[in-house]
Amino acid sequence: MFKKDRCFRSSFTLKALPVMSVVALIATSCGGGSDDDDNDSGGIISQLSTTSIADMPNLSTFLSSSGNATALAALSGTPPAFADIDTVAEVATYLTGDVDAIISSITTKVAAQDWTGVEAEIEGFNAAYLKCEMMQTTLENLSTLREQTTSACYVSEIGQANAGVLTHESGTQYSDDRAVFAPNSDGSEKIVRLNPGDDQYIMIAISVANKVLKYELDFCDATTAAGRGRDTIELDNSRDGQNPTVKLTSQHSDTFTEDGVSAEFAFQGTLNGEVVKAADGSVSFASGVERTFEGSGFEKGKAPGGTFRHAYRTKISVNDSEMIVRDRDSGFDEFLEGTTKVRLEGVERAVYGVTYSGDTIGKTAISAGAGRRLWRQKATEGATVYNEKGVDKVAFSYNEAATPRYESKGDAAAAIVAKLKAIDFKADGVLKEKPAKPTFDFSASRCSATPTSTYALNLENAAFATIAAECENDLDDDTTGDDLSLCEGIAQAQDEVLSALDSLQTGCPTCDVNTGDATLLDDTLVVIEEATE
Repeated sequence: MFKKDRCFRSSFTLKALPVMSVVALIATSCGGGSDDDDNDSGGIISQLSTTSIADMPNLSTFLSSSGNATALAALSGTPPAFADIDTVAEVATYLTGDVDAIISSITTKVAAQDWTGVEAEIEGFNAAYLKCEMMQTTLENLSTLREQTTSACYVSEIGQANAGVLTHESGTQYSDDRAVFAPNSDGSEKIVRLNPGDDQYIMIAISVANKVLKYELDFCDATTAAGRGRDTIELDNSRDGQNPTVKLTSQHSDTFTEDGVSAEFAFQGTLNGEVVKAADGSVSFASGVERTFEGSGFEKGKAPGGTFRHAYRTKISVNDSEMIVRDRDSGFDEFLEGTTKVRLEGVERAVYGVTYSGDTIGKTAISAGAGRRLWRQKATEGATVYNEKGVDKVAFSYNEAATPRYESKGDAAAAIVAKLKAIDFKADGVLKEKPAKPTFDFSASRCSATPTSTYALNLENAAFATIAAECENDLDDDTTGDDLSLCEGIAQAQDEVLSALDSLQTGCPTCDVNTGDATLLDDTLVVIEEATE
């Protein structure tokens, strides 16, 4: 039940963080929670109970957004869902414009030796790729952060569903699933052990103190009883006259070997948000109130022919339909190219933001976005060293009357651009400070404690699929089963443009090498190639 979903960072990309979940055995991508963040309870200050898990919101909806009138007012038309932009034709409509027309224009400009015009065409294509990267990154952020809420979501949903998902094995037997996760009425700590039938078990300590309902989940190795990680869920109702808050903290570290790769990783993250209770009793995150995630991680290891080491830090702020991200990553990858040792190392600092809507990953639609990235990298090939640095910028809004429909800049992007400009790269803590390796002490875990009761978690129970649909929501959601990649179509378009540039460069006898014009096509090839790294 240990998820080892991993990917390495690319431009404007948050890592898919390895996570522990209550049921990571489930390799499913079901529809996510459908709770609406913009419900009528947004302005209500409500005092919730601290004696019932029923007052815990569905944490899988932490980043879900139905959009709001302000964010969508500047748009012309309705933006497409992520899952609807994945072919060459769709990419041309929404991001690049007609690829044949681009190639034709480049060919004409080369014949006329209009190198400024050629460069403008290439820069336009590169901007399309950056837009694509930002939207793909948003998708990955939504998926990654939903994974961080998986454990808490299962505790909440199992504790409320009363669907017979748990089977008593030993210790105190409770009347139903809801009672298993309810705190003791006398205030004493309850410890429940869950056995999902995997290589680890979960010890859940349930307590109430000072109007704070707390669930501490220790993830334990089934063989050694050593702690692998800890998630803590807190519903805090102690603030008189203010909304209750929910806080979810995760601390995990492990080592593993898989497909010839041996690695170790460490991750820590914290989610914070305010919650409200509507008249019908439903609990959701408060509308118009910022929700935040802050996380850092580290990974190093060996793969066939090489080694790698990366550290990263990120902060994500969400307010209804708006997401603002600060991100810093540093590290290296080392490998052999034939007999030559190659080492790629660098640092990236980025800020970006989007306005979006959607309550599942595949149905999420981007209305506008903007981003700025500062990077430097060093490539060492044998005795040769290359040093590069640069700044990438992008801003776009959806406009059905434009070609392509995600036009550069646009009114809807203006508010995001203004917020990003206010972030100081030299002073902001996330961007300024070098990411450190998180270290944890799990020696105080409850893995060896005597539980109040022990229950088996029945993954094959029919009712469990319904709960999984609320709590699991991955990148292949709303697709036929393959990992959703927003940029697959643009990669095919890129191949066509690259092929055309190669052909034009080969047949360019009139280029005057003395003026440097003949090198421009080489430079433009590099521009596009760098956009894919």
